[in-house]
Amino acid sequence: MNPYKEAWMMNCNIIYDNSNPAIRDSTQNDIPDNIKLASAITKTARAAAIAVAISQVDGPLPVADVLAAAYFTASAALTWHDYFS
Repeated sequence: MNPYKEAWMMNCNIIYDNSNPAIRDSTQNDIPDNIKLASAITKTARAAAIAVAISQVDGPLPVADVLAAAYFTASAALTWHDYFS
């Protein structure tokens, strides 16, 4: 293999040098906090949109409204629990 390509692949973490444990640092694979926050906000907004759609299904009857509130509460609680833990 081309030595320049091999050096590039090791720099990009495509291949690993098992003799050097400093390359396999676990902090490189962590997702940044702003991406986690954006994902949590997106999931909460999606849960709100789905809850609104569920509440509109049966018209003025409150049956689907209760189901929509329960869905939104459970989905948002699980999303933010995953974000903070």
